[in-house]
Amino acid sequence: MIKKEKMIQNLYSRIRDIDHIGWYDKNNIGIILPYTSTEGVDGFVRSILQSITEVKQDIKYISYKYPPDKKSITENTAE
Repeated sequence: MIKKEKMIQNLYSRIRDIDHIGWYDKNNIGIILPYTSTEGVDGFVRSILQSITEVKQDIKYISYKYPPDKKSITENTAE
């Protein structure tokens, strides 16, 4: 299983200077991706999941969009 440190390092290598990453709680990571479309967020998540194939079946993610619209909240499970 991938270690938390390796996963965080992987995430940091993929974010931009304007993005923010941190622990939401003990088992959840929060990432803020300003000026990113819903499709951009989905692509970001897919690229992370491809790099951590050992644990991706255990990963669930929720994306929130601001300002909100009809697709403001998206819940997904890694397949």
